[in-house]
Amino acid sequence: MDITQAPNWVFDAALVQPSQGQQVIPAATYPVVISNTELKPTKDTKGAYFDVSYTVTEGPYAGAVLHDRFNIINDSVQAVGIAQGNLSALCHAVNIQHLTMRDQGAAIRGARLMVAVTVRTDANGQQNDVKTRFDAMGNEPGKAGARPMVAAGPQPGMPAQAPQGGAPPAAAWGAPAPQGQPPAPAYQPPAPAAWGAPPAGGPAPGLAPVAGNGPAAAGAPAWGAPAPALQPAPAPAAGAWAQGAGAAPAAAGAPPAWAAGPR
Repeated sequence: MDITQAPNWVFDAALVQPSQGQQVIPAATYPVVISNTELKPTKDTKGAYFDVSYTVTEGPYAGAVLHDRFNIINDSVQAVGIAQGNLSALCHAVNIQHLTMRDQGAAIRGARLMVAVTVRTDANGQQNDVKTRFDAMGNEPGKAGARPMVAAGPQPGMPAQAPQGGAPPAAAWGAPAPQGQPPAPAYQPPAPAAWGAPPAGGPAPGLAPVAGNGPAAAGAPAWGAPAPALQPAPAPAAGAWAQGAGAAPAAAGAPPAWAAGPR
C-alpha cells in the first residue's frame, strides 16, 4: 500500500460491527447461546481445532463473547482425547449427538446452555477459559432428572375434577365428605299421621266405599273425622231388676213387691 494514499482513505463505521476487543469477565457460571461455530487450523497448520463462540444472554455481562476451543486434530493423542470428552459434554448439554465439520458444526448454533468460566493470566494478559458446560437448567450433561410421568387419575391430596358436561364423580363408599361441603343429612322416617287424619296424598285410588257406592250409613263418621268416644251404659235403678217388664216403680216408702204377702 502506498503511504501517500493514506489521506485519501475513507472509513465508514456503518459497515463495521463495533468491537472493544476480547472482554474479560469475572469467573462465574453464565447462561449463553452458541452464536458461531468454525473449524480453524492450528498455528503450525498441522492440525485443526473447533472454535465455538458463546454470547452471554443475561446479567450485567450480557453480550460478552467467550470462546471454547476443541483440538479435534492434533499430534497429541492426549489433547485429542480431552477435546473429544469436552465436545461430548457440549453435545449432551444441548441434546445434539451428531456433528459434522462439513458445515462447520452448524447443528449446534443457536443452542442455549450454561458455562462455567475462569480467568487465566499469561504473557498476553488476562483471558477467559471455559472449564465446564451444563444444560440450560444447570444440570450436568446427560444427567438431568427424568421427566415426571403424568398420572391418569387425580394426584394424592388433590380434589377430583368433575368431567366437563357431566355430573361430578361419586365419592367412594365410606369415604369422608369433601372439605368445604356439609355432610348429607341422615335419613329421617316420616312422622306417623294423627288418628283420623287422611293418609298423605288422600285415600288410595281405586278403593270403593264400604257398603256400596251409596251414601254412608246414618251415624257413621265422615271420612277423616275422629271416632266418637265410648259412652258408659247407665246403671239400672235399685230394685228394677226384680220388676217385670212394664211394671211401675215402687212408691217411696212402700215395701218391695216380693215382701208382700199372698192376696
